[in-house]
Amino acid sequence: MTEAPWGDPIRLASVRQLVVTGPQRSRSAPVVSILPAGDSSELRLRAPDRSPACLAFKGSLAVDGVSLTINRVEDSEHACDVTINLIPHTLAATTLGRLLPGQRVNLEVDPWRAMPSA
Repeated sequence: MTEAPWGDPIRLASVRQLVVTGPQRSRSAPVVSILPAGDSSELRLRAPDRSPACLAFKGSLAVDGVSLTINRVEDSEHACDVTINLIPHTLAATTLGRLLPGQRVNLEVDPWRAMPSA
């Protein structure tokens, strides 16, 4: 293991693509909405129906490669709506600032959250 010099940024990524079983093996989700929320924006995605077990409040979800924190998860019979707050820096420094409703995004989840509980 190599130590980073003091003050250098540390970049870690611990996510994996969301794998869905069943007739649709989707790893993507449509953007439901992206609405202003004060200085930020609220991104709402509709994840595949078999993904709720690996999505949780304050859990990690990478959207198009950008690791984000989940603010809300709402389960329904055939889908799971996930809401994420996007701060101005994230909107300016990534492609997420150009998302439109209906557009599909790639999803990756925190592998620890995806592990079944014992």
